[in-house]
Amino acid sequence: MSAEMNSVVPAVRGPGPVPAPGRRPARQRAARAVVAVLADGTPAFAPIGEVVVTDARVVCHLCGRTLRSVTAHLRVHGYTKDAYCAAFGLERGQSLEGPDTRKLRAAALTSRLVFDRAFRAGSAAGRQRARCRGEGGHPVAASLPEPARGPGQWP
Repeated sequence: MSAEMNSVVPAVRGPGPVPAPGRRPARQRAARAVVAVLADGTPAFAPIGEVVVTDARVVCHLCGRTLRSVTAHLRVHGYTKDAYCAAFGLERGQSLEGPDTRKLRAAALTSRLVFDRAFRAGSAAGRQRARCRGEGGHPVAASLPEPARGPGQWP
């Protein structure tokens, strides 16, 4: 064998940064245009007052990324869900998750209601408290028993 056949030829890479050893290269994202600017100068990458859903993902107003759950992503920007909804004119109860993620969460909660006794008791107590508040805020809610909690659950 000749020396040319045993030589190592480096792989040809396209333009862009070389990832650190052991890390995957970053996915290329489509750049989104700034749609609006808030009063404090914060750019918005989705229309104010609207949640933009593309396929199974939701667009983050703050950076333009499409995510399965913007709610889980908000701490990257230092926002809470309430602050984000207020800043971008969204309903407080509006979902910031894609439809597939909502279905997965609903299935997980449904199974917990069926199999987890403590979860079921807490859910029933919460529904009872909500009913009491709807009837003029009676103090009956304070007298309801606390749900049974298992080890490792919050007090």
